[in-house]
Amino acid sequence: MSTKMLIAGGDSFTADNTKWEAWPKHLCDIGEFDEFINVAKGGAGNEWIFNSVYDAIQKYRDDYEITVVVLWSDLQRINFFDTGNKSLMSEYELLSFDTVRWHDRIEETSHLSQIVMDVCRTQIQYNDAKQMYSNMLTYSYRRLHFLEEYCKLLNIKLYHGCIFDMQNGINVVKNISRSFTVYDTEILEPNFVKYKKQLEDSKIFMGFDFDVATYIEETGLIISEHNTHPNEEGHIHLAHMIYKFMRDGIRPKLKSERRSTRKFIYE
Repeated sequence: MSTKMLIAGGDSFTADNTKWEAWPKHLCDIGEFDEFINVAKGGAGNEWIFNSVYDAIQKYRDDYEITVVVLWSDLQRINFFDTGNKSLMSEYELLSFDTVRWHDRIEETSHLSQIVMDVCRTQIQYNDAKQMYSNMLTYSYRRLHFLEEYCKLLNIKLYHGCIFDMQNGINVVKNISRSFTVYDTEILEPNFVKYKKQLEDSKIFMGFDFDVATYIEETGLIISEHNTHPNEEGHIHLAHMIYKFMRDGIRPKLKSERRSTRKFIYE
């Protein structure tokens, strides 16, 4: 009988920490896996998450029966970690529980990300906000879709979901508003985004109407008011939620209607 391995990918909502076991360890126990590997990293964006999970699959696919579970991160995060195999900012600094220092580091990282994106915008001419919005979402959605296709090709079980709002997130609006005028008003769903339909129809994706960050806040299982990562009980709760989705295939729901987020139309 082959050894069953769980490969978990994501950002700081998934990464190991020094305080308690993260959800992959608990999912390994309740899901009756023999082993697990957690390749998540604090501050990781979706490009790095895809790459790290892909590398792990390549490393273990010949010796284990693999199941992959991924929680995808914010749409806007730049891949800082694959530059010469050395991160531009240490994971310890990004995950520091010193609230003041933690916010300082997040601000520095965000500023660096904005600089990189500004440089990209000067090189790539966007005709309007709609095109820019489509490109932003497609860039991340492509990785979600490609991982599904890759795992399907290798007959590997995959289950995945979103940590943050991956359609109308505040960061998307902020970045677009730095180049175009946007308005706070209702719009139709962005059906022009490539790969969106495939993900909406996927039976192994938790869906765009559910995000882990809101779920953890709703259940009150955050570390503190200033640090909204899952606490110890939150990681246990999250493992059971993911396992239930793996077992019955029913997408999880938020307790209330989705939190109000900025939606906009284009000038």
